[in-house]
Amino acid sequence: MVQFSQNLVRKFVSEMKSPDKLLRGCEKFHEMEPRDIIYLVARKIILEKPDSEYHILAGVEVLLLVWNAVYLQRQPDHVKRSLENDILQAYRSTKDDFEFLKDKKLETINLNDLDVVNRIKKIFKTFSGQKSIESTGASKAIHLIRPDLFMMWDNEIKRNYHRLHPSYGIKSEDLEECYIEFMKTMNEVARAILEQKTIDEIRQMYYERVYSKEPQLMNVFSHAIVESLPKMLDECNYMKFRQGADF
Repeated sequence: MVQFSQNLVRKFVSEMKSPDKLLRGCEKFHEMEPRDIIYLVARKIILEKPDSEYHILAGVEVLLLVWNAVYLQRQPDHVKRSLENDILQAYRSTKDDFEFLKDKKLETINLNDLDVVNRIKKIFKTFSGQKSIESTGASKAIHLIRPDLFMMWDNEIKRNYHRLHPSYGIKSEDLEECYIEFMKTMNEVARAILEQKTIDEIRQMYYERVYSKEPQLMNVFSHAIVESLPKMLDECNYMKFRQGADF
């Protein structure tokens, strides 16, 4: 577990507003983390039929079985066996909210709009309330369903960003409130990045730095490989707060 002071977290957030810093973090992530291939597989499954709840179920389950594996392995058998049903029920309960947010993007969404915020909270709370998913798995599941909007996190990312929240050191914070505050910070970073470069420019630089080294992935996963800004930001957060890497 890598813990940073409040000032160091603020410093990192400020630095990440630089497109070059963002892309260096993404390069480092792909150098060190081989499991990203699973993300591409999961995205490809959903993109084959994005309106099918069973394609969504399959994609999310594939992602969680790998990226939430440590958590799942610690659970009793009945919890492990409930994963498919929990994903499906959570999605069905929030399908209308996902549809409402269909065209929303991290960099442009208004997180002062109470309707938007309440829908995000409902989605996150519904998924994280499933014992087989919980908060880390919830962020990964909802990101995979709406990758241009939702951020992923894990316990280390959550703990460190919580240091920036208004309630830090004063009172406990509901997970969905913590997630909204995290989204607000990432919204600020995304806006700052796109004031300097367009998303197409960022993606082109990303492909040149990352996937040009793995051309076979470009051929097999040509659609799934179109990286969203939330995914790029997550790669940087993961390297900083999970791995403690400098870039």
